[in-house]
Order: sequence, then C-alpha cells, then structure tokens
Amino acid sequence: MVFIFNNNEFNSIKSMEGHVMIGRLLMVLVGLVLGMLGVITTVHSDHNVLGVLITFSGVVSMLEGLPNHDV
Repeated sequence: MVFIFNNNEFNSIKSMEGHVMIGRLLMVLVGLVLGMLGVITTVHSDHNVLGVLITFSGVVSMLEGLPNHDV
C-alpha cells in the first residue's frame, strides 16, 4: 500500500505528533501531582484507603504517559 502525501498533509501529521507529545507530558505531570496528593492524603488524614487509591491512579497515569519503545 502506497501513501502519497502532499506537503500540507505531512505538516499536519507532524503537528499532530507535537500535540500527542504535549498530551503525554501533561499526563505524566498530572500523574505526579496525583501521586503526591495521594501520599499527602494518606499520611496526614484518616482516609488511608482514599489516599492509596489516589496514589495508585497517579502512578498508573504517570506510567501510561511515558513513551513506549517497542523493539
């Protein structure tokens, strides 16, 4: 299968890759913030289960935002 792109389509594909990269970076940063918020909630309140769940969701979000290098 052969794909023929003109210059405008190629530039739009490159700009979409930039948006995906920004989205992944935000996903990692939000995951880090959620992880820290969960740790703070666990340590400084009586809501231990809620804090662990928030921490888990932050760690999962951080790991999903990292780039995967399939070999």
